[in-house]
Order: sequence, then structure tokens, then C-alpha cells
Amino acid sequence: MEIQGTITDGLGKGKCYLSLDGYRRQIKEKFGFEPYPGTLNLKISDPIKVRKYLEQKKYMTINGFCETGPDGKGMTYGELHAYLCEVDGTPCAIIIPLKTSHEKDTIEIISKENLREKTGKTTNDILRLRI
Repeated sequence: MEIQGTITDGLGKGKCYLSLDGYRRQIKEKFGFEPYPGTLNLKISDPIKVRKYLEQKKYMTINGFCETGPDGKGMTYGELHAYLCEVDGTPCAIIIPLKTSHEKDTIEIISKENLREKTGKTTNDILRLRI
């Protein structure tokens, strides 16, 4: 299936989360690449169709974990569901956090590369990916 959407700016949280060893290690183990520290947010044109399609597909689970911060307090990070995809021939994954601040029409994409640089695209450009 091909998905089309518009690149949107995020809040910068993806960079923080993908810098955590708990997520990085699992992504490398399950997808074979070290994730670029950040996600590409894509506002999809037909979110209901895409979500129904993804619900029928097998996903990989990136388990949640706890990590102790510099203040000695533990932080809990949530589980993600991930689906293999590709953007311009580059292996990627759609990640869907079970807890998210994104609207249902926005998906996050991870890759070993900075996808904006790789594709030459920027905010409000149209991007296509293949699941």
C-alpha cells in the first residue's frame, strides 16, 4: 500500500525518545538499523483507511521500559507498535506510540537517515511511503 501525506513539524520529542537506549537497542535489534534521533511527522490524507489497513497487518512491538534519570527518579517510557515501510527505497518504520499527543491523522516515521535531508523535502511538502 502507498500512503501519501504532508510533512508537518513536531514538538521535538521524537529526538529525545529515539536517543534513549531502551528504544534504540530494540529498533536496531528488530529493524536492523540505528534510528536517526528524530521522527518525520506525516499528516496523512486518508487516516481512517490507513488505520484500518494497519490494524490488519502484523506489527512489531517495541516494549516500554523504565530508566533512571539524573535526579535518581525512574521514568517510564511506553510501548510502540511499528510497521515496516520504505521512503524512496530507504528502509523505515511507522511507529505508533500507545500514548501520543498526535492527532489520529498524523503518523511518525523512523529511519537510519534524516528523511528530510534524504528526500530533499521540507514542511508542507507531500511525501509518499510504501508499506
